[in-house]
Amino acid sequence: MKTSSVSNKQLTESGVNSRIGHRSFLEHTAKAPNTKTRKMIRRVDKANQSVFALLGLQDYTARTKVAVHPEFVAYAFHLYGLSRKLFLYIIFYELNNDTCRFVIDNEMMRRFAVFCRLFGEEDETDKTILQAVRSLVRKNTMHAVEQNEYMLNPLIAGGSNESKRRKLIDVYCKLLESKGLDTAVHFYPRYQVTL
Repeated sequence: MKTSSVSNKQLTESGVNSRIGHRSFLEHTAKAPNTKTRKMIRRVDKANQSVFALLGLQDYTARTKVAVHPEFVAYAFHLYGLSRKLFLYIIFYELNNDTCRFVIDNEMMRRFAVFCRLFGEEDETDKTILQAVRSLVRKNTMHAVEQNEYMLNPLIAGGSNESKRRKLIDVYCKLLESKGLDTAVHFYPRYQVTL
């Protein structure tokens, strides 16, 4: 069995790099309407002989106003690739929590591309993003309200409390009925479960 040792210098450099990456993520997150950043002071291990160990380290964390429901976890577990990335991005950055609506246009796709670059992903073309949107629609995650405007299935996320969530579910079911879709078939997200 081969083992490798990591020097304190390498650990420090990787810690600094991951902290810089997290700071970039938070700067991007702070621009989203559904999120805020919060300052916190955290203790640092005293084994790390640095100024930070004596003073405490000032960090920031992200908070969100998005209401994510247990069905979100069950559904997101079965998504892969670009569909999953887009799904998560929409929920945490584009979704209006009160109406479960969001817009997919050129500007939104540009913001999504910037977000992907932040995590070292390659830029996706508008065509592949629209394919991911169609995939999410086929899986009953969302449906078009009008051109470029979609409503996320409130079973997954949305509504700040249970009463608002029930109202959003009623609105979503009426949207499905107005499109001639059977709510018994098209309301629940399609999980990829093999029995």
